Amino acid sequence: PLTLAVSNGHTEAISLLISNGANVDEPDKDGLTPLILAVEKSDEKIVDVLLSKGAAVDSVSNNGMTALLIAAQIGNAEIIRFLLSKGA
Repeated sequence: PLTLAVSNGHTEAISLLISNGANVDEPDKDGLTPLILAVEKSDEKIVDVLLSKGAAVDSVSNNGMTALLIAAQIGNAEIIRFLLSKGA
């Protein structure tokens, strides 16, 4: 449910799910964490929410990608700066 909420951009649902025990780092079937999905969507607000709720900034997908690598690949300088400021 959390990855679905991230994929659909439902910020309030994300916060509600996490506050009710959803694992902020639980990957989908492809090994993509909610943070990686948010970065793929270039959704800075959701990236911020997930990190503020304790998402691991350096989680790695099944194909070896991190949120920072994906942000660099798509050229999102704002998310790159934000992830670096959070320890990526």
